[in-house]
Amino acid sequence: MEVLPVGRQAFVAIMRDGVRQPWIFAGIYASTNVNERMELWRMLTSLVDSGFPVCFVGDFNVLTEASEKCGGQFNDSLEVMEFRSFLMDNGLLDLGFIGPSCTGSTCS
Repeated sequence: MEVLPVGRQAFVAIMRDGVRQPWIFAGIYASTNVNERMELWRMLTSLVDSGFPVCFVGDFNVLTEASEKCGGQFNDSLEVMEFRSFLMDNGLLDLGFIGPSCTGSTCS
């Protein structure tokens, strides 16, 4: 395993076992700041462009659909559209999650 220095929004490692093709794992905790998240999308896109298989997991701090939101109104904003575009442009799939659908004070 080779850990890559990529900043504070992700932990990225190239996984190698000497037998199979190397692949990239990234654990994500994206910033709530839109500009910082856009920087993260660009970095992750460069990892996809490397040609290695990738697995990105974590909290991207952007919703893709209304069913992911607890309370309040879902806003299909530019941020949401840009994240959907990032996923589609890179051939990535949102596999969803298991567990509580909300955290903190929004849970009932």
